[in-house]
Amino acid sequence: MDPKFEKLTDNLRSSDKSVLISTLTSLRHKINLKDPRFTLSKTAFHHIISFLKMPNQKLLSYSLSILANCCNNKNNNNNCHRTSDKTRNSKELLNYKEEFINSDGVKDLMLIIEKIRHDDITCRAWRLVGNLIGSFNHCRKLMTCGLANNIGQYFNFVGDMSSSTMQMFSRVIR
Repeated sequence: MDPKFEKLTDNLRSSDKSVLISTLTSLRHKINLKDPRFTLSKTAFHHIISFLKMPNQKLLSYSLSILANCCNNKNNNNNCHRTSDKTRNSKELLNYKEEFINSDGVKDLMLIIEKIRHDDITCRAWRLVGNLIGSFNHCRKLMTCGLANNIGQYFNFVGDMSSSTMQMFSRVIR
């Protein structure tokens, strides 16, 4: 892992929200899943998942953006990314979609979609859901956590959605 990138991911442990927001902003532009020096370790990825529980609009927005990028099908053609997790001091293959699906992040994501009515956040949340759906097991996990109810509920808000949120929502329905 690139030393500067590693130092940046270390900031994810901070309790200072301004440090976290600054770190997530930088990470969003520096993550390159095709280059192992600039991929998130399992630990860093799980730190970002944990931010879905935080009641801070910017933290949610940036976290959802990074998670959606990591779980994008274009980035997961071979499903796994070589990353180094300094806690183990070894290289590992990390499948971000599987990591997210098997974490508590799915429940948090469904809660965000259910409770938050901020267009930027809901757009990014639906984008992440669209990126996660791709296999029967992923779809089943999302459904057991409330995806069908959230889709049904969102039909009531179609008139209030921006075009980008509407596109992300439509991707999920397809």
